[in-house]
Amino acid sequence: MTVRHRLSAFSNNEGGGVAILFGLSAFVLFMVAGLAIDSARFQDVASRMQASLDASVLAGAKLLDDENATVGDIQNMTQANFSASMQSLGVKAKDISPLNVSVDRPNNSVQASVQATIPTLFGKVANVGSLTTISQSSKVVYSMLPIELSMVLDITGSMNNNNKISDMKAAAKDVIDTLYNSALSDSAVRIAVVPYSASVNAGGLASAVSVAPPPVIICDAKGKKCHDVAGVDVDSCVIERQGPDAFTDAAPFGTDKLPNAPVPPPAGQYTNYSCTPSTVIPLTGKSQVATIKTTIDSYVAGGSTAGHIGTAWGWYMLSPDWAGVLPADSAPKPYGDSSVAKSMIIMTDGIFNTSYLNNGSTPQAQQPDESYQQFDALCAGIRAKGITVYTVGFDLSDPRALSELQSCASGPANFFNAKTGADLKKAFREVAQRLTTMRVAN
Repeated sequence: MTVRHRLSAFSNNEGGGVAILFGLSAFVLFMVAGLAIDSARFQDVASRMQASLDASVLAGAKLLDDENATVGDIQNMTQANFSASMQSLGVKAKDISPLNVSVDRPNNSVQASVQATIPTLFGKVANVGSLTTISQSSKVVYSMLPIELSMVLDITGSMNNNNKISDMKAAAKDVIDTLYNSALSDSAVRIAVVPYSASVNAGGLASAVSVAPPPVIICDAKGKKCHDVAGVDVDSCVIERQGPDAFTDAAPFGTDKLPNAPVPPPAGQYTNYSCTPSTVIPLTGKSQVATIKTTIDSYVAGGSTAGHIGTAWGWYMLSPDWAGVLPADSAPKPYGDSSVAKSMIIMTDGIFNTSYLNNGSTPQAQQPDESYQQFDALCAGIRAKGITVYTVGFDLSDPRALSELQSCASGPANFFNAKTGADLKKAFREVAQRLTTMRVAN
């Protein structure tokens, strides 16, 4: 066969053309698949980077709660968290632009932006060397205002049933830990605790707030009987205030001082009265957390239920009008101050069954009516001052008691009907979480 014939045969052979077309098609498919993988990888890294940026800005924003933290401290905290996150994602430092962090203290916000160049795995074949995230940013508005919380806790005799007193202690301490752990300074979160039964023990405040304060008090273990150093029967517990300012937070001066029940009571009067040895704790910062928790652990259940008196004292602990009789570090901030969130938790396991109007001579069957009338008036006054009220019924089945708690709360979502100890802890924890809510805006 001549050369001419061989060349003619080769030019007429279509098999080689198919192979070339197949090779070109395979290359295109490989390139498309590679670019798809690169694109998916880019989207994944971009998504993870945004989450890391959000978390890093949030970490920096938490320092806004620390009055001693500088703008530089906040920026450094944000940068340190972001750098660590990027390293865990395998993004090299040289591929990330400097993190731009801006801090707006007056508006409690931190904002950051960044750019990163993500090298491709397959794109180089198509002359695409990198993919770039553009102006990825995150903003955190730290909306957790300084907190003033008053916990009004039932320590009446029925709390001895079904280990409820222990469940209450655990739930209360859980709230304390949650809130104090979120605070970076003593003034960021302050908590007051008001244990109540048939009365409220004013403790060290008695001499300033009550009508007949004893100088030195010695009580038995259950608080049923107290006396002064001379042996005269006395105690530091107070009952409800009467008169024009009965359902207000008026400062305890002059005629607005809190009355004491007579000890011993006259025959037929103050039949439900007893004085709990557990005293009130005014607003206190995290530096005293151990003392507060130890005090709560010492509570002993006993006595009847004067829930309206406990509620009044929960209000007093948040009232700026009481600043003159409280320790300086416990003085509440003014009402209307947008820089503080005032809240109260009122918890009970029973119907309010004790009142001391009419010199403590009201028939037993009418005392719940008296107690709830006072409770309703107090709740209305508390809410009117802008205090957020949470109410919690614990193992409580009485329809009236449940209805009264619902009415007192600042809205239906602020009432909790806890059937078990686990429910109680969950309810208290939800309140704590609401108080520490922060918002991330991308």
